Parts: sequence; structure tokens; C-alpha cells
Amino acid sequence: MKVIARGIIVLLALSLTAACDNNDDDGRPSTPTTSWRLPPPSSPTPAERATYQVPDADCPTNFHHGLLIATETPAELQYVDKIVACTTDQGTETYLRNESDAVWTLHNTLDANYFTWSDSARIKSFRSIFESDQVLLTPKGVITATVPPSALTWSIDLLHSLDWEAHELFADKLVEYGELALVRQAGRVHPAGKALVQCTLAIHAYGKTLDALAEEDLTDVVSTGLATGVAGSKCRQEGANLRLSSDPNRSIVLTEDLDHLKSQTKFLETFETHWGRATQGSRVVKFFGLLLRHT
Repeated sequence: MKVIARGIIVLLALSLTAACDNNDDDGRPSTPTTSWRLPPPSSPTPAERATYQVPDADCPTNFHHGLLIATETPAELQYVDKIVACTTDQGTETYLRNESDAVWTLHNTLDANYFTWSDSARIKSFRSIFESDQVLLTPKGVITATVPPSALTWSIDLLHSLDWEAHELFADKLVEYGELALVRQAGRVHPAGKALVQCTLAIHAYGKTLDALAEEDLTDVVSTGLATGVAGSKCRQEGANLRLSSDPNRSIVLTEDLDHLKSQTKFLETFETHWGRATQGSRVVKFFGLLLRHT
């Protein structure tokens, strides 16, 4: 897959300001949602052009030092402040919170442990579908790493950003069908959970075949992905088991509903907006690099 993107590097420096007493009191929970380890890849060489200071007040109690982010060009700053990056007093661990519409892949230059915190039901569902050797920072997701900021980089993962928007779209459909509570409880066991998994995988499989994903229209990709291939057939099979339960006057199954997705402009508007921001970011941002300077 080719992603239209221009490589950039970002530096992070520890803020010289002391931690404020009125910082957000939302420190990390007593136990993480998920943890894993990855071997270290190589790190790009940093460069500095324009800066953005993460406010200490945006950081949680245990990571209350906001980092100074520097980009290669000022144009990239509009994406920099979408990742809240913080560190501890000792500067030995890193906190990242994703406030963007894209999914980011984390990379480390030292052997690292990663932990996710307070994942929502949707984030947990998404992670269960795309468990791999990658560390994915989803929209509204929080990850901490047991390495200093200088050991981390992250990049927009456009294929998984597509997967996320598809997963969100199908999850919203299940809300409409009154099935999301069952998905939370039964996951892949319940028909609703199976449909969510298979339909998301159908879009992933089709997305992998596209050479210029950033140039694609989200609605076209979703509609085509659901209509083609083995994964699309599995989605349709599972979707045929779900009927709209919120309206007793309608007898329509999820599969039939998805067939008319293109005409549901109001329903698709939010997802297309998010996808547009993710693809625009992928054209500008390739890598963020992190560097902690002790004073």
C-alpha cells in the first residue's frame, strides 16, 4: 500500500515550567487495560523548525510535565497538538493521548512496555480485531510507555484509520439496531458481535488492495468492500441475522440496510469528516520523533 505522505520529524522537550497544583486530577488507573512488549526499531534523525508546548494542565497527575514539540515546518503544527504528550518528574516514562481522528502506530528505539488505560467498549472491540505486533493509538485512546520520550516515535496509520471509521460506522448501526449492549457482553459470540468483526474486516481487506488510500472516498470504499471478496460475503452472512429492533414497523436486516449506505448521507457525514482529516494528516505527517532534554 502506498500512502501519500511527506516525512517529518518532531522533537519533544520537557517543559521548563513546574507542575501546577491545579493540574487535571485524572491520573492513570490502578491497573492498565492492556500491556505488551515490542522489540525496538530504528529511529529517524530529528530536526527542529517550529514548536508547540503541551500545557501541563492537559496532562494527568502521574505524568504532569507537558512536552515541547518541534516540527520540521510550521504547517505540521495543526496536527501536533492533537497528541497530548507528557512525562514524569524523572522523565523515564511517556504518556500519549490521541485527540485526533486518525489511528497512530507507535515505534520505539528501546525495549519498551506499553499499557492502555480506560479503553472504551469500542476501543476494546477494535483492538480485539486488530491485535498484532503493532501498537495502535486509537482516537480517544491513551497509552503509556516505560521508556523516556526520546525513545518513541509515532506515525499516522491510514489503513487502520480506515478500519477505525468503518468499525465506528458499524457500531453506530448496531446502536440503531439495539444490539450494542450485547456486543459489549458477548463480543464475537453474539450475532451482533460477529457482524461487527466481519464487516470491519471486510473493509480492512479491501483497503489493503488500494494503492492510493488517501485519495479514496470513504463511502465508496465501505460500499465496495462490503460487496466484494470473501470477507464481504462473511459480513453479509452475519448481517443477515440482525433485524432492526428499535422500530417495530420496520422489518429490515442489517445487510439490506448496508446495501443502501450511500443514500444515508446524514448518517455518513461525521465519518466522512473524520476520514477527511485523517487523510489530510497522512499527506503532511509521516513520523513524530520525541526527544527529552533534561535541564
